[in-house]
Amino acid sequence: MESVRKMVAVLGLTLAALSSGCATWDDMDRSEKGLAMGATGGAVVGGVLGGPIGAAVGAGVGGYAGHHEADR
Repeated sequence: MESVRKMVAVLGLTLAALSSGCATWDDMDRSEKGLAMGATGGAVVGGVLGGPIGAAVGAGVGGYAGHHEADR
């Protein structure tokens, strides 16, 4: 039950962060969009699999990967 509550909290924070970034979406270049999407996806997957620490690590790794993959 506790893990479900943590997962809902992480998902809520992720959606809030994603929706706050939508205002500048048109002004972002391809690598910045990759960074944002990679960090969001990494945080969600990391949060589900590893809790809050996993969310932080997943956001960092996903952001790094998304930035460099979108740059191509």
